[in-house]
Amino acid sequence: MARRRRSPSPGVRRWIPLLSLLVVAAATAACWRPADERAYQDVVTSMSMVKARAFFEQYPKSAYRDRLVEDMIGWCRREDTGTCYQIVIEALPKEHPRYQEVVDAYAKRLADKRRKPR
Repeated sequence: MARRRRSPSPGVRRWIPLLSLLVVAAATAACWRPADERAYQDVVTSMSMVKARAFFEQYPKSAYRDRLVEDMIGWCRREDTGTCYQIVIEALPKEHPRYQEVVDAYAKRLADKRRKPR
């Protein structure tokens, strides 16, 4: 006959469900991200100005707000089109400290475009 496996002692058996619950709770907490962080990641991965505008409206006090503005300005510098700056101006809240900087960059771009003969 095969040997029977010993079951845990009654004292240990009492702690198994609690320890299992704690492990699940810790794993869930480690994977959970705030809603504004998830929304920020969604905007950055899609590079969508519509989603960016929705982000600014939905999370006006988010810690990711300035980071998103930096990303949007970077997109326009890489794309190097006036249309991108125009879209950023429409999406960016007017009270943001970088708003005037984007407006000035767009105005400078328009002035440079008018000066260059084609």
